[in-house]
Amino acid sequence: MSAIISVLQSSVAYIVPMAILLGLLIFIHELGHFLVAKYFKVRVEVFSLGFGPKLFKFQKGETTYALSAIPLGGYVKMFGDDPTAEVPEEMKAKSFLHKPVGQRIWIVLAGPLMNFFFAVVIFAFVAVVGEPLLAPIIGDVKAETQAFAAGFRSGDTVTKVNGDEIKTWEHFQAAIEKSGGKELNLEVKREGAAQAEQIKVQPKTVRNKNVLSWDKEVGEVDGVSYSSFASVIGVADPNSIAAKAGLRTGDVVTEMNGMKIDKWRTLTNEIGKLVDKPMEFTVQRDEQFQSPSTTQGAKNTRPVVDATTQTEKITLTAPANLQGKSGDEVLKALGLEFPDTFLAGFDTTSPAKAAGLEVGDKIVAINGQTITNFEGVSKVVRAYGADGSETENQPLKISVLRAGQSVDVTVQPHFKERMNNQGREEARYEIGIKPMIFDSAPATFEMGTSNPVTAL
Repeated sequence: MSAIISVLQSSVAYIVPMAILLGLLIFIHELGHFLVAKYFKVRVEVFSLGFGPKLFKFQKGETTYALSAIPLGGYVKMFGDDPTAEVPEEMKAKSFLHKPVGQRIWIVLAGPLMNFFFAVVIFAFVAVVGEPLLAPIIGDVKAETQAFAAGFRSGDTVTKVNGDEIKTWEHFQAAIEKSGGKELNLEVKREGAAQAEQIKVQPKTVRNKNVLSWDKEVGEVDGVSYSSFASVIGVADPNSIAAKAGLRTGDVVTEMNGMKIDKWRTLTNEIGKLVDKPMEFTVQRDEQFQSPSTTQGAKNTRPVVDATTQTEKITLTAPANLQGKSGDEVLKALGLEFPDTFLAGFDTTSPAKAAGLEVGDKIVAINGQTITNFEGVSKVVRAYGADGSETENQPLKISVLRAGQSVDVTVQPHFKERMNNQGREEARYEIGIKPMIFDSAPATFEMGTSNPVTAL
């Protein structure tokens, strides 16, 4: 019963706003027909929001105003709009079909034109109030990409392209897409740097992945995106400094000694500067990532509850020999690591879950092949069955770390069809796991104007 109530509540949450919005659009549309018809002195018999039986109506002048049962449209009923009906001579002055062609055209066009101008007013209002737009800030850039080779670095802010000022990510992306095969001169400001840097890059011409675009090919710079990894941590060793202090796999570091942390790269860059003092971490902990196996016997263990997020403050002291070390070295010494090889969850019909893998497990090897990142997991699983030799007697042997202990499980991949990023069906082998990879919220800014003329 509770599930049914939940579905009903969810349905109402969508249906009611949709009905209100649709009703507003219909009202504006029909109001256009109504006002222009009245202007040309056509008698309007009914102005109705909705179709079917009338739930509410009242008469004012020669028009009946109504709210009808089916909120999927509306109509304006004008006198004399039936070409088969006879209209008395004295009533032809108020008949729609007896008006000049030009007036009839305006009456018909008034509805869609009213919607168009209403949209203009709404967008002008949005421009005055301001709207959040993506800032032209580059996310995490991998070393093996074209973007890195061209000189882009994580966190760069693009300020100019070919001398044109860049204000939004959409503006920057459009410049790249229009420049396939042509060199671009960019000006970027690096994180923490005072001076701008000059970068030259030649976007490659690739097939357009946007199925709604008319352009078959667009420019693309491999590795350029606004996505950055969130500051989620992995803790594999229960005897590490981090684990003994109370940090857990799946914790999201939000502050470190009062400094705001929202990206993995920020955590890596800043942690090395704090090794000479006690480190206070503020973390958000979602209990769905805490399995009984991974928390058994650990300090500050709490019972597992249903997907509740809590804020924790955890203090640890780094060993003295870490001073002068890089952020990566400090993280490793504390027992913290990037969590992409840790499991965050499973698909509904997951072979991996059925085989005994758990949330929080860290994949370290598949069929004896060492795994260092999730790309390695994807590569092995997707290659399964490529030569047609795999059978049900040849499952994958997956080795994981669970609460510091090595555990081996055998998983038989299943063949499944999924929608790829291009909106096409793709069939491949899967084991039904979800890695602990999360994106940080991209940088946005409020863009608007106080000048109503400019807004319009």
